[in-house]
Amino acid sequence: MMAGGDESSAAIEIEADVKSVDDGVVDFAVWGRAEIESELAELDDSNERINAVADLFLMHNQDDESHAEDLCALWMANLRDSDTHDRIPFLYVANHVLFKSFKAKSTSFQKALLPLLPEAVSLVSNSPADRDTVLKILRLWYDQTLYPLDAIRVMWKETGEPLPVAWQEKHTRKAEPASEHVEQVNELEPDLPMGLKARAAHPVVDCLKQIDHAKRVVEYLEGLLQAQHKDVMKMATSKYFVTAAEIEAKESPIHLRDRMNHAMQVLHIRNKYMQKLMMLQTKLRETAQAQLVDEVDMMRCCFK
Repeated sequence: MMAGGDESSAAIEIEADVKSVDDGVVDFAVWGRAEIESELAELDDSNERINAVADLFLMHNQDDESHAEDLCALWMANLRDSDTHDRIPFLYVANHVLFKSFKAKSTSFQKALLPLLPEAVSLVSNSPADRDTVLKILRLWYDQTLYPLDAIRVMWKETGEPLPVAWQEKHTRKAEPASEHVEQVNELEPDLPMGLKARAAHPVVDCLKQIDHAKRVVEYLEGLLQAQHKDVMKMATSKYFVTAAEIEAKESPIHLRDRMNHAMQVLHIRNKYMQKLMMLQTKLRETAQAQLVDEVDMMRCCFK
């Protein structure tokens, strides 16, 4: 690996070789294959090294698809030859290249990387420590529409993890909307800190116990929703992150969608118990009235 001073020097040289033209388009310098291979061989997980290698690819590219394919093939060959625990930086390089070329409205790298990414994801996911990071990157690519959902699904399956429910909705929502909703609602049920105690023999008392339980659940979920609302609003007003360290950060806006989905699940649970409360209150009135009628009938029988 290169020392800190060498990394700084390399970054300075890279920056110096980038020349901007009047219209704001970067005139990328041409780099030799041997130099890029050397940089890939010394790739580590530092942001400086990842950004430097990614920028080398962008500088070497002339928006020629065959040229981009050669660069991506070189990237893939080095990824295959790397150790299991040294592979995640290669995916960070791809992330950096994709976002910068996407911003520059260039699609050559996007097309060239697509057939290679499923294998790359599979290789990086061989390290359990890196698998979660791979999933976060794939969510980011989906959220920013770098690739269509079908392509992201193919990559996701290479991780060995089940597809997110939201990504399966297009196939199941029309066929089984009710069962899907129940499944999402039930996912959170075991996390409730309070449970309904033994049922009472007397129907009115039993109904009162169920009402008390439902009220405590609603109060708990209201507090949870308030906390999640503050968290989501804080993340929604944060700046956009795409660096390696920020992808791994728990506070990254990449996780905003996940947290919103979880908050919606909590809201579904809260609403279910609110509906249950109204049903129980109606049931309580009907049960109490029925009990009263039974008692009156019994009293009449006693006086006959």
